[in-house]
Amino acid sequence: MQNPDTSILTEKSHSLSTRISWGAIFAGAAIAISMQFLLTLLGVASGLSLSDKVSGKAMQNGAVIYLALTCFASLFVGGVVTSLLTGGENTQEAILSGLVMWAVAFIVVLYLSSSGLQGGANVLNSATNARAQVAPMSWEDSARQAGVTDSQINDVKAKNSSIAAKVQDPATQQAALDAATRATWYGFMITWISMAFAALGAYVGVGPAFHVIAVKSVLIRQ
Repeated sequence: MQNPDTSILTEKSHSLSTRISWGAIFAGAAIAISMQFLLTLLGVASGLSLSDKVSGKAMQNGAVIYLALTCFASLFVGGVVTSLLTGGENTQEAILSGLVMWAVAFIVVLYLSSSGLQGGANVLNSATNARAQVAPMSWEDSARQAGVTDSQINDVKAKNSSIAAKVQDPATQQAALDAATRATWYGFMITWISMAFAALGAYVGVGPAFHVIAVKSVLIRQ
């Protein structure tokens, strides 16, 4: 009997993945948004508790830093959840899933924000229309009916004139423009860094990839 002649195909493997798992992506986005909401509530509660102990400038800077850190942490956790719920992805696919999760979360947040602004605008328009149907009365007449004296009314008018002059001052307008510019750049950087944290979380949560291996049958000659 001759020695068996064994021939086996070279193993060829490829990632066993559905390329994208929307269920995992929506789950990760839901976790990220919910975690951000809870952390925001915690920050608001802490800020109200410390408002009488911290200066306004420090409170403002702390709020910006806290918002950025909670955004990074929430999207990182969302990326980890997305990868853990996706089976068989490789590293590149996991990172792409994390980026898609980040995009979905931001779209949902933007939609909710725009809906809230639209609702507020509708309420304001309704209040304005209702007020227009009432006989107009100046604020001075309303104040007098409430018992405010003429001297107090004149003081308020003087203060309003001073505030209006400050608002129209070129230096004040330039300071406001500089603050808006800084806020825009901060928002731009925070958005990009949050995307990186979402991808990092997806990379951390990636599991072992499953592979399909093709093997030729063993042939034995006698």
